Amino acid sequence: MKHEGDWWLGGFLVAFIAGMALTLFYTWVLVPQAPHTTPAQLNPADKEIYILLIAAAYRHDGDLDKAKKRLSRLEDAEIAQNVADLSTQYISKGADARDIRSLVTLADGLETSDSSMLVYLITPTPTPSPPPTLTPPPSATSVPTASATPTVSPTPKPTNTRIPTAIPTLTPTVNPTITPRPTFTPGPNAPFGLAQSVALCDNTGNGILRVYVRDWQGKGLPGAKITVSWPGGEDKFYSGFKSAANPGYADFEMTSEQIYQVELEGSPVAVAKDVNKNARALCSNLPDKIAPSWQIVFQQGAGNN
Repeated sequence: MKHEGDWWLGGFLVAFIAGMALTLFYTWVLVPQAPHTTPAQLNPADKEIYILLIAAAYRHDGDLDKAKKRLSRLEDAEIAQNVADLSTQYISKGADARDIRSLVTLADGLETSDSSMLVYLITPTPTPSPPPTLTPPPSATSVPTASATPTVSPTPKPTNTRIPTAIPTLTPTVNPTITPRPTFTPGPNAPFGLAQSVALCDNTGNGILRVYVRDWQGKGLPGAKITVSWPGGEDKFYSGFKSAANPGYADFEMTSEQIYQVELEGSPVAVAKDVNKNARALCSNLPDKIAPSWQIVFQQGAGNN
C-alpha cells in the first residue's frame, strides 16, 4: 500500500509541473499581454495628436477643467507653454485652419496665447452704418420764354365801322427740371455686399471655392468669418489662412454638382446663392476629370451703387 501511495503522489507532481509549464509557455510566449500605456509614455508624435484631440474637444464644449485634467495625464510641467508653441508651429507651417483654431483656443484658455494668435480668436464684424446723406447739386430751373405778341392793325373798311380782331393767347413752354442721380462713394463704415460670384473655367483648381474679402479700398481683409451651407450641412472658415500675399483670401473644396450658399457673417446682404449651379455646363471646355471652380468677392460698398 505504501508503494501505491508513492506512485500516486509522484504522478500528481509530474502532472502539476507539466500543467504549470504549459500555462506559463502559453501566457508568456504564445499570447503575451500588452503592458498598460499611459499618455505620459506616448512618443512625441502621438503626444501631439493627443493634445490636438483635447484642443478640438475643448473648442467644442468649452470645458476648461476637463481639458486641464486630460492634459495633466501627460505629466508635463510646461504643458501650457507647449500648447502655445504647438499653436505657433501649426500657424507657421500653414496647417488646417480648424486645427489651428482649436490649438489657439486651448492656448488662450491656458493663458499662453500671444498677439500672433489674435486673428484666430477675433472675428471682425463689419458694423453697418446708414448710407451717407447726399445733397444733389442745385439744378437750373428753366425760365419760360414768352413769344412777342403780334400787333394786329385794323383792316380799313369802306365804312367808318372798325371790327376789332381777337388777340391770340400764348402759352409759355416750360422745360422739365432734370435732377442728376447721386453717386455713392463707399467709406470705411460702408456695409459689405456681394461684388462677384462667377464660375472659373480654368485648370488651376479642381472644384475649389475661392472667396476674397476686401475693405472699401479694395484691400484684403483677414479674419472675416465665412459660412458655406448646402442641403444637410454647413461649414465655417476664415479669410487670411491660405495666402500671405492676399490676407483676404479663403477657399473651400466643393463637391461636384452640389449647390451652395456662401455668406459673410455680420453682413446680411453679403450673400452668394446658387454657387456651383450649372458650373459643368458653363465650363464645357474643361476635361471631365477637372471640376469647375467658383470665385466670390465680398467688398465694402458693393451693391450700393
